[in-house]
Amino acid sequence: MALAVRLPAEDSLQCVKPNPFRRLPGADGIRVLALGAVFLNHSIYVLGEGQPQVAVECFRLGTDLFMILSGCLIHRSLRSKPDYRAYLIRRFFRIYPVFIFMLLSYIGVFYQFLPHRSKLPPEPAAAVRMVIENLAIIPLAFNVTPIIAASWTLGFICLFYVLAPPVVYALKPCSRSVRLLVWASITILTFFVSGRAALLPLGVILSKVIDIAAAPSWIILFSTMVLVRAFHVDLQIRNICSAVAAFSFCWWALPQLRLPVRLEALSRISYSFYLTHGLAILALGLTHLPFLIATPLAFVLAVAAATVVFRLVEKPFLDFSERLLHGSGRRTRG
Repeated sequence: MALAVRLPAEDSLQCVKPNPFRRLPGADGIRVLALGAVFLNHSIYVLGEGQPQVAVECFRLGTDLFMILSGCLIHRSLRSKPDYRAYLIRRFFRIYPVFIFMLLSYIGVFYQFLPHRSKLPPEPAAAVRMVIENLAIIPLAFNVTPIIAASWTLGFICLFYVLAPPVVYALKPCSRSVRLLVWASITILTFFVSGRAALLPLGVILSKVIDIAAAPSWIILFSTMVLVRAFHVDLQIRNICSAVAAFSFCWWALPQLRLPVRLEALSRISYSFYLTHGLAILALGLTHLPFLIATPLAFVLAVAAATVVFRLVEKPFLDFSERLLHGSGRRTRG
């Protein structure tokens, strides 16, 4: 999701030589488009009673964009800053504080105002166990029920945070073709084991492909393959077509899609928005307003809530992690 650190815009990538320090101007734009798609998917499902179904299915592409973008940026971060300890510390303080704050907020809101929406079992011991499993995040990758519906992706992303660095470091002495073959094998294996989680290693392949060649202009046409989600075909076929759509769009967009300055704030708060928008949608669901009125109001409420969470929780902990690492670095050099 939206979990990779926001990247500032730079010039388009037209070279074929890998440069781990080169940043991708389209990352912010993709993040905002994904944010909007995820919001509309959940808004239609809750406020529009799941209709039209074709829109619900196609807007699932937002989650696919978040995941493939996360895999791509994780890989580029590992190449540019290979300090495994610093990498994990930054990811910890980026993910956990906001997640814990929002998890406790969801539990409190559901218990007080929306008990019929709560996923906690009635037995106290089972409820405590579910909360602990959610707090650990990684168990969400192993069929633990997420209390925050959108947080199911975090289990896979956090697991990828832990497992990807050793693979990246081990493959450094290998040729480009060997690295691509290994990551392609990991992607295929992950797809058959965990379905859409394969988008994370696919993001690593995307990172490598971007360095090798610029996307042809016609590749954007493959983004329309997301429409296959609207048909009653095998789930694996739908997931494959959606993955092709996400890969194609990101390959085309990452080097060249530039986000209007006025929308950059949405990119900065995308992670906080990812975790807060569900409560905003549920709150507007209590008003029984028409869908076309409730949805924009829910979006405004979600942006406001995400901005508050970003300023009070996410950014202070991100700043703290940088101070912690810089202080540790000075002590090590001293």
